[in-house]
Amino acid sequence: MVSLPDQEPILLGSLYFNKPQLDVNLVDANELALVAGRGTGKSAGVLSHRFHRCLSLMPRSSGVNVAQSYMQLLDRTLPPIFQRWQEMGLQRDVDFWVRRFPPRNIGLRMPYVAPETAEHSVFMRVNRYDVSVMRLVSQDRPGSSNGMSIDWYGGDETKLLNKQKLDSELVPTNRGNERYFRDCHLHHSVIYTTDMPTSPESKWIHDFEKDVDREAVEMVLGIEAELFLIRARAGDRGHFTRQETYKVDFLQRDLSKIRRHLVYYKEASTLDNIDVLGVDFIKKLKRTLPEFIFRTSVLNERPANVENTFYPDLKDRNFYDAIDYSIVDGHNESVYGKGKLNDCRKDTDLDRTMPIEAAMDVGGRINTLACGQETEQTISILNAMDVLNPKKIADLAKEFATYYKYYSRKELILYYDHTHVPKNPVSDKNPVDEFVEQISKLGWRVTPFNVGVTPSYYNRYRIWSILLKGAAYRTGEFYQVQFNRENTKVLRTAMEQTSFAVNGKTGFEKDKSMERRSDVDQREAPHYTDAADILVYGMIKRRRAGSQATASMIDF
Repeated sequence: MVSLPDQEPILLGSLYFNKPQLDVNLVDANELALVAGRGTGKSAGVLSHRFHRCLSLMPRSSGVNVAQSYMQLLDRTLPPIFQRWQEMGLQRDVDFWVRRFPPRNIGLRMPYVAPETAEHSVFMRVNRYDVSVMRLVSQDRPGSSNGMSIDWYGGDETKLLNKQKLDSELVPTNRGNERYFRDCHLHHSVIYTTDMPTSPESKWIHDFEKDVDREAVEMVLGIEAELFLIRARAGDRGHFTRQETYKVDFLQRDLSKIRRHLVYYKEASTLDNIDVLGVDFIKKLKRTLPEFIFRTSVLNERPANVENTFYPDLKDRNFYDAIDYSIVDGHNESVYGKGKLNDCRKDTDLDRTMPIEAAMDVGGRINTLACGQETEQTISILNAMDVLNPKKIADLAKEFATYYKYYSRKELILYYDHTHVPKNPVSDKNPVDEFVEQISKLGWRVTPFNVGVTPSYYNRYRIWSILLKGAAYRTGEFYQVQFNRENTKVLRTAMEQTSFAVNGKTGFEKDKSMERRSDVDQREAPHYTDAADILVYGMIKRRRAGSQATASMIDF
């Protein structure tokens, strides 16, 4: 390592940067937005270095790593950041401390605005005496940013963030401490990284693009190139000449002035990291991901707007967070990043005194299951899961039972329509009977409920329109619907991408063409939506059984 007094260290070593990582690290704008595909190293190659610079260049500062959910922070964002810090030579519990204070007996000076407890913070020693802090904030833990005064913030998967909450709760806390850090270009900085936004509510990150000053960006990159040559010559020589020291100091001051008011927006594809990931990894993603998700999350293509969507009233307001962090926080950190926090123990929306209600959509290529419960006329879609061929309905039952292993009541109401009665092409049994038989072997009590003939597309369209808007459709009868955000991601994508058929007989048929295409992952097709249709239809119909008929906007 070659370094200059009072300057940012120059790391020369084995750390690898792909082109997008190198680009955004060199530009290092005060406001930075990176939209890049899966596997491009947004956390390891971008956020880790940006957060390290913020913590190091502003000793005793306070910043925030923000996410839509705390689970996301613990399970997906932090592990690669910590790994990268260790690759940079930092030692855990020596140079940085996770969710615990540094030892108080080694003479370190804590941040100017330090948290009262260490549970939701990461501390870093940035020199011999000073400690900075990165606080962990999530939008599913109300009030987690209340009362803060911070010097910077950033986060990954920002397409999941609620922009209104971000602007009203976190952005106003990025204030103060000018007397300490006014000369640092990263003071009150922000960085967002995400893969391609697909919903209208998440496309706000593209707004950064129109504020980019391309000439200023080119100037920064030109200065960085000049600095690289100076440092390379000094590295070969083993020291900086007096003239080089003066030149570096002059250029660094120019860079800081430019960067302090600079906005930078960058898009990148997963293919930009193919040297690390390999061709086989890309092929695997192409084979296993739905086409829409592959094109947006891997190739990083901006999605075309779906016209004439079957679920036009589905909005972000219909989704809620329900993670029990007393369970998540109780796990040892060794399980973070390994997908071991995914079962019903974390779900606060699961009423363990009530049966779970579910509906299937079955087929030769995919079998899907949507699960819900109803409380005070609110239908909560708790979960959605699937198995792909060659797995069959019995495997779907096992997946369900595994997830709900810790739901002690083990009672299920299973809705089905007339399409489930014929023989299933992938099974020798009636699909409902097969599911019931398998789940019963696993200790569950099941009540099948036949909803009769499949409801018409018009009926389903009307049901969802009313449920999603929370409107009454019969005298004295009112229901609304909401979705568990974490557990219904694939269902949400399927609903957002399902449109009306162009040449439908009534004008309300779903476009099912994707179900017949062999090149489309069937999780992207409308299968999931059909399971959800039967679930809400069945839940309402069962509750109306035996009630006196009155005028209704929905035909049951």
